[in-house]
Amino acid sequence: MLEILSVIACGWIMVHNPRWGLPKMLSLIFLVALPAWAGQGWYLLQPGGSKAFPAHTIATTPIRGWDHHSSYDTAEDCEQRKRRALDWGEKGLAKAHLDAKKANTEDEVREQRSEVMEWVEFLSTWRLSRCIASDDPRLK
Repeated sequence: MLEILSVIACGWIMVHNPRWGLPKMLSLIFLVALPAWAGQGWYLLQPGGSKAFPAHTIATTPIRGWDHHSSYDTAEDCEQRKRRALDWGEKGLAKAHLDAKKANTEDEVREQRSEVMEWVEFLSTWRLSRCIASDDPRLK
């Protein structure tokens, strides 16, 4: 996404500042956008398949078959996104457990159990997710 925005910005600069000329524009495009085009990014991958048994997916599916969640410029950005999702999931699970303790009727208990299980599946998927370099040979 960053590389697309960079090219758009370069086009805008060229239209609004014609003195820059094509050579300067091409230099700027190559400096800003080429690293992402050259496979220098990072992918956040998650095991696909059965959400109930993501560990089974890891054991049976090569990483190139995992779901592509998002892309990042650096490994640090990718890992930070994963940490934020895990923090959010932990808070959601804690709240779901508290709500389950407050349930009074059978329907409420069933509903809260379902919510707890959804958070467990969410966390399981995110715990097993991986940040992989876009040029990693396992993706081929």
